[in-house]
Amino acid sequence: MAAMAISASIRPARRRLLRGLVLPTILLVLWELSSKTGLIDARFLPPLETIARTAWAETLDGGLLVHLGASLTRNLAGFFVGTAIGIAFGALLGLSRLTNLLFGPTFHAAKQVAVLAWIPIISIWFGFAETAKIVFIAIAAFGSSRSPVRFASIAANSSYGYSCPRPRRRSLPAFTWRSSIPGSRLWRLSIS
Repeated sequence: MAAMAISASIRPARRRLLRGLVLPTILLVLWELSSKTGLIDARFLPPLETIARTAWAETLDGGLLVHLGASLTRNLAGFFVGTAIGIAFGALLGLSRLTNLLFGPTFHAAKQVAVLAWIPIISIWFGFAETAKIVFIAIAAFGSSRSPVRFASIAANSSYGYSCPRPRRRSLPAFTWRSSIPGSRLWRLSIS
């Protein structure tokens, strides 16, 4: 009886998996056909076996792992810089009405600029080296119009700072850190 229930629950999961593979399979077939027939130039969309052969050769000589490690390091550095600035700036806007009045409108206007639109000015200021790439990722983490870290920081700190009486002595760094973490309201409510 239990075996039948397990097999019945596996069947819908297998069907969902197969349905999820239909579109990627169609896209891969179209890719292969378009590169083989010459519909799209092979320099722009190489055949799948060329990509697999190159990936295998790069993996064997170690080049692929070196480049993946460099990309991961760059992405993590940019993300942590952007997140740290986002938490600090969000806490500052959330805890101080004056700061929010002074910097909030300009900040909210600047965040409407698309992340890709910052590339020319980043290139002028930082060139094309690793620093520019890290700055771009930091801006994407901090400055995008959908940055969850900054918004969580502003919302958590402003709701506390504006609506609750402030105690005379309060551990600001501990409070700001706790309320700037996404999901921290639930955590804070559970311990109070």
